Amino acid sequence: MPEPRFILRDANKQHLASSRHGVVWRLDGRERMGEFYDGRVFDNDRTLLGSLIGNDVRSVSGELLGMLARRDKAEDVLFGVDIIDETDLVGQVFGDEMMAAASLVLFRNELIASAEE
Repeated sequence: MPEPRFILRDANKQHLASSRHGVVWRLDGRERMGEFYDGRVFDNDRTLLGSLIGNDVRSVSGELLGMLARRDKAEDVLFGVDIIDETDLVGQVFGDEMMAAASLVLFRNELIASAEE
């Protein structure tokens, strides 16, 4: 059975990225951003960038990048994960926690900027 395509939306509900088979792509599908597996997020050179530990997303140095909150119903879909930076909702992933962690690591600055608009 094929893996579903997971989608990342920023705080303004703009679609930023998708993933398939553990690889994260910008929404246009032309730029590969990185990959995720076994609770870890990597760049395209397979350099470890961050990890999912419980509901916390942490950098390699241990800095808390943000938190994840699972939702049984995320607005217009049946499942999703909220991405929270400090106390602000900065994005949502319609998919699983690992895609949400990868989204936070790979798109953190863009997500925070969208929440400030």
